[in-house]
Amino acid sequence: MSHYSTDLNRFKSDKADAKKIFLYGLNNNNRAEVYKPLSSEAQTLKELFTSRKQLIEDKNAWECRVHALGQKALPNAHQYTTYMDMITHIKLLIKGIDDAIMLLINNSAPVKQIFCILTSIPGIGKVIAQHMIALTDCFTKFTSWKAFANFIGTAPNGKQSGTTLKKKARTSKQAHRKLKADLNQGVVSICSRKKPFQLLYQQLIQQKIPHLQIINNIKNVLIKLAFTLVHKKELYNEEIFLKNKISWQNILELS
Repeated sequence: MSHYSTDLNRFKSDKADAKKIFLYGLNNNNRAEVYKPLSSEAQTLKELFTSRKQLIEDKNAWECRVHALGQKALPNAHQYTTYMDMITHIKLLIKGIDDAIMLLINNSAPVKQIFCILTSIPGIGKVIAQHMIALTDCFTKFTSWKAFANFIGTAPNGKQSGTTLKKKARTSKQAHRKLKADLNQGVVSICSRKKPFQLLYQQLIQQKIPHLQIINNIKNVLIKLAFTLVHKKELYNEEIFLKNKISWQNILELS
């Protein structure tokens, strides 16, 4: 609303703001959508996952303090013991949250089925699967994998206007950076040690395709695969996956 204006305003008052809100609602009434709150499972999972992320950040901060203390010529023994006790306590809290998350997943048959499907996909571990379930409300919040890819910032979008402006497709910085970073780690892992992703990555690198572009493309492949398998209620099958990826077949034949 801060940048919405129907005419030139050189003043600001409550009455003018109320009129602006009214006109905005009137002009966009046909685009309004009914708000749907998250399911109880997804809401609880999201809250637990947020707490887990915060505790991990706290643990990393205390580990940095331990590292900084170790760089001193004469570190304080009491201070070191205190730091290590804090790290041990936080690890126990993280384990407790992990157990609570898995208990929640195992107590709900639909959520457990989605979790098993996601973790069967290479590059998607327990943490990424839990995060995707919480964000998508068990894959009911987004209409397609492309909408989800745009939300987390992995879908490249170009800019074009007339004949003068035509820019290459790029990913947006307005993204869900935590899940995007987790997916990045998963993709880097399978590209370095798991076939056929390792062979594909090596072949594309030989073709002078940029590293980040390859990683981002594989992220989108995993997202599309996740949505497809969840909607079909099927586990990942490498043979079927490669059979359907004709473009990958041509690349892998060269390796």
